Amino acid sequence: AGGRIDIEHVLDSERSAMSHETFCVERLGVGDWPDIDEEADRKISRKVWAASLDVQSRRSGPVALVFDVNLDRASAAIGIAGMREDGKWHGEVVDHRAGSPDWVLPRIVDLAKKLRPVAVLYQASTPAASLVAEAKNLKIRKLDSVSTGEAAEAAGVLFDALTQETFKRGPQPELDAAVDGAGTKNSGETWLWSRSESTADITPLVVITIALWAAVARKKKRAGVVDLAAALAAAENGESNA
Repeated sequence: AGGRIDIEHVLDSERSAMSHETFCVERLGVGDWPDIDEEADRKISRKVWAASLDVQSRRSGPVALVFDVNLDRASAAIGIAGMREDGKWHGEVVDHRAGSPDWVLPRIVDLAKKLRPVAVLYQASTPAASLVAEAKNLKIRKLDSVSTGEAAEAAGVLFDALTQETFKRGPQPELDAAVDGAGTKNSGETWLWSRSESTADITPLVVITIALWAAVARKKKRAGVVDLAAALAAAENGESNA
């Protein structure tokens, strides 16, 4: 009744002549189409990220200081994180520049004098590691690397803090852009930020992520919170050396 193809023809002839997948594609228009949901590729939703904005946010205690260099060495960032007076966490991109990362270590030296950070960190096995030899020559104190496993743990700490609304930050366009374009990769049964899977320069996000992790870890240590995995490993090592 007004249709150009009889339903019996579709069911009897076409359906029997095609595989299920082919029939779905050719007759029903089903396909493996791109996901047009703007949130589909985001690890941190726009709603959750927007909720972390606090234009009055300021840290009040000690900070962890972190530097990172992009894959193409065309940009770098320095960030800090520390606790606020209300017990929530504050993260901030202190410096972010395009071009050669030659400026990073002199800036770290200057910031270390002013802030007296509890740690100066970078992620191992990344372009940031190329600055370590010079950093040691400059005698930057409390310099240490973060492993891939620790970077994955740090990503989880930031994600949880954002979800629980215990992490706050001021308005910083470079950080917004990094969150918008950040990609991830799996590491065992968890995940971490991936420079190669990102559509933006994520150095601002990386430094905030690791700085928050370091600040949270320091608080737990000072509060006497036991790392069960580390304790068990130490105990086993002690038994094996007995």
